[in-house]
Amino acid sequence: MPATAIELQSSRQYNHNKGKPTATREYIVIDADSEADVLALFGSTLPDQNELYPNTGAFLYDLIARDYSIQKVAEHPRAFRISYTYEPQGNIVPANVNPFTTDLEPGEVGYRTAQASTRAEFADFWRSLTYVDALLYSEAGTSNILNPPLDSRGVPVSRLVRLQEITISVVDQELPDPVQVRAALGARNSARFLGYDKGFVLFAGFDGSIQPETGNTQCSYKFSYSSIAHLVQQPERTSLGDVKTNNDSGSIWYGKADPVALVQPYTLTADFNSLSPHFSGL
Repeated sequence: MPATAIELQSSRQYNHNKGKPTATREYIVIDADSEADVLALFGSTLPDQNELYPNTGAFLYDLIARDYSIQKVAEHPRAFRISYTYEPQGNIVPANVNPFTTDLEPGEVGYRTAQASTRAEFADFWRSLTYVDALLYSEAGTSNILNPPLDSRGVPVSRLVRLQEITISVVDQELPDPVQVRAALGARNSARFLGYDKGFVLFAGFDGSIQPETGNTQCSYKFSYSSIAHLVQQPERTSLGDVKTNNDSGSIWYGKADPVALVQPYTLTADFNSLSPHFSGL
């Protein structure tokens, strides 16, 4: 008699763990003399490798027969047990997955996480500079600061600047456009982003890696926030390197550093919301 395959219906099992769906099936093949007889049934009465799981369209991903094992049944000299493991087919995003829902699991396209590190650093100030001033000057290239002086005969005061490093990690189908990423590096936000006004957030870097289990990519976008929009105060200096001071006794800047330029090292701007379709709502 030819070899016959019988599926053990109770063996079918679908699992979804840590964002990765898997499924299993088992068969018994009788009247087979060797593993070769079992392999001869692949694609006919046994699933072939890479064949879709039954009714796979009902699941979040297309599952294919990725691995299998053939084991001799000890009690029956001409019987074998075949076990199949089904895993997602790479780069498949089903139509019924909404990447912006809040109930996504790790590993699913659109799943987002964020990390933030906040610190304060001392910076040299010759002139007063408030958040509102930084907001007004954030688009400036180089501009003389007309705010009240803080220095003592050219010696600046140290004031705290609040800084924050933010990393947003997103699971996506593929890596973003490298040209767009490269163009945005070192640029500041041209539109409100992460709750911060334009000009205060700098795009500081990107990391991307492919997840071998699903074929999706893990994308990490790095941003840097400055409470003074990354502006730098730069007094004019003499040929000896000393800070120039105002000698006009009638000026409010008499004996103070003058002029003091407000320099924006990062003059490029970009809309960070366009870096990823999954930044919606940030």
